[in-house]
Amino acid sequence: RGNTDISQFVQKYHDALRQKYECDKSLIPNENLVEIEYSLFVSQPEEALKIIYKSLGLANYYNSLSAFQAYVQQQQSYRPAVW
Repeated sequence: RGNTDISQFVQKYHDALRQKYECDKSLIPNENLVEIEYSLFVSQPEEALKIIYKSLGLANYYNSLSAFQAYVQQQQSYRPAVW
């Protein structure tokens, strides 16, 4: 029962956050907003970062890449919680 309560709470909270985001995202200038799929970010983090940098017009992607790769390497053992 405890996991069901947590799962329902997480789903309800996620739905509320998503709804609030959808209402408010029009307040963010298009040039300041990048939306990517979570699955892309998890499966191809370098590609996701490249999309973010390009979409936001950020320079120095390749200068930041080694630090990002090091961070991704540190996160290799991370596993999301399963409810």
